[in-house]
Amino acid sequence: MSKAWAVFSESVRGASHVRSGAPNQDAVRVDVPSSSRRAALLAVADGHGSARCFRSDQGSRLAVDVAIRLSRLFLDDLLGTPTASLKREIEHRLPSLLVREWRNEVDEHWRRTPLAVHEREALGLKPEDPAPADTPYVAYSSTLLISAVSNQYVFHLQLGDGEILEVSGKPPQAYAPLPPDPSLIANETTSLCQKDAARLFRFGFRPIQGVRPSLILVCTDGYSNAFACRDGFLQAGTDFLRLSREMKTRSLARCLKGWLTESSSSGSGDDVTLAMLIRRPRPT
Repeated sequence: MSKAWAVFSESVRGASHVRSGAPNQDAVRVDVPSSSRRAALLAVADGHGSARCFRSDQGSRLAVDVAIRLSRLFLDDLLGTPTASLKREIEHRLPSLLVREWRNEVDEHWRRTPLAVHEREALGLKPEDPAPADTPYVAYSSTLLISAVSNQYVFHLQLGDGEILEVSGKPPQAYAPLPPDPSLIANETTSLCQKDAARLFRFGFRPIQGVRPSLILVCTDGYSNAFACRDGFLQAGTDFLRLSREMKTRSLARCLKGWLTESSSSGSGDDVTLAMLIRRPRPT
């Protein structure tokens, strides 16, 4: 575990999914190495869950697995690369690699897992009918959000809805490091299943030059939508930082599941997933 960062992650099944019997379609993975030279990584994904996206719970798990594994290999291979070159490599190569590898994983899972009767019914297929050519990627549809931070840089990649926050400064201020996506209207979202998915990622990168983030938070929209207003969600970022200073790390981790469950119950009823990196105070 890194001496620089405390890491927290949790995913809870939404209240509406508990009532309907639907699975948790979110997924989360984190990787925080002990070496300060290597980046800490967070990945969160939200499967779409519609009738046509009948394996999106598996699709989101594949997405975060690919995100952590491929990002780790990619970034480790670029250790020592000048910052400007590193930014170009991440922005122009990593999204395409992520989408391609996710599709490879989907193809393999699809090949090993024949369509069940209820899945064929969801597609309106007769027993003898073949599935449409685009079915695998649509069936596993998912968003994907990735954040990485090292001593050299911070970067974020986001495809689809959900939120990324950074908290920094004195007094601490929370802000979204990525611009909003105007294509995300109502319940519409971009997805890994789209042919141009690699082009649709939002990207942010900044070198570490004195001001280091105190907290990075990545979540699915089930969490951000639980707040009545945008300011309330931003306040949650600074609240988590304050709580991390007031509570022991284990106490905060134990409370997280209950807080997210309450967010779903009192909010949208959706699955709620969150991952955080909180910078540990330097010993005095």
